[in-house]
Amino acid sequence: MSKSLVTETADMLCYKAEKDIMTVDTLYTKPKYPEDIMYDIICFHATQAVEKFLKSFIISNGKTVEKIHDLDVLLESSIKIDNSFSKIMDRI
Repeated sequence: MSKSLVTETADMLCYKAEKDIMTVDTLYTKPKYPEDIMYDIICFHATQAVEKFLKSFIISNGKTVEKIHDLDVLLESSIKIDNSFSKIMDRI
């Protein structure tokens, strides 16, 4: 069974990631929920933004990306394109 590929453009993924970042900012600066729920939602949207930015980077470099949510796999793909992404691995 073949896996589905991301069909959005790099620009569209960046746009969506920026909306996730705006959500994080709004939740942080104008909290409406109990703290534990708020931070769960913030972490979810921050992770989503990173995922979309990595996918955008990979696509903008002419590669295809499977519809996955594994940041480690996406980071490894990004490192293959630009080794400077390996600096992130040094920090985690």
